[in-house]
Amino acid sequence: VKMMEKLEARYLHLRKGSEPAIREEYLRKLLFFEEKRKFFLPNGEKIEGKISGIGKDGRLEVEVEGQGKKYFDLKEIIF
Repeated sequence: VKMMEKLEARYLHLRKGSEPAIREEYLRKLLFFEEKRKFFLPNGEKIEGKISGIGKDGRLEVEVEGQGKKYFDLKEIIF
C-alpha cells in the first residue's frame, strides 16, 4: 500500500509540471554522476569519461574523453 501511495504522489507531482525537480533529484541519486570513471562496452572496449546526464529518450549521457557526449541504452555500457 505504501508503495502505491508513493507512486501516486510521484505521478501527481509530475502532472503538476514538476519534471525538472524530479529530473534533478534523479541525477543527484544517480550512481557515479559527474565522476570520472572507466567504463566497458559489450565488445570489451574500455572508455573513460563521466556520466553527465540522461537524454530525453532515457539513455545515459556520458562525456567520453576525446569523443564528446555519447548516449548508452540498457546493457550498452558496463560500470
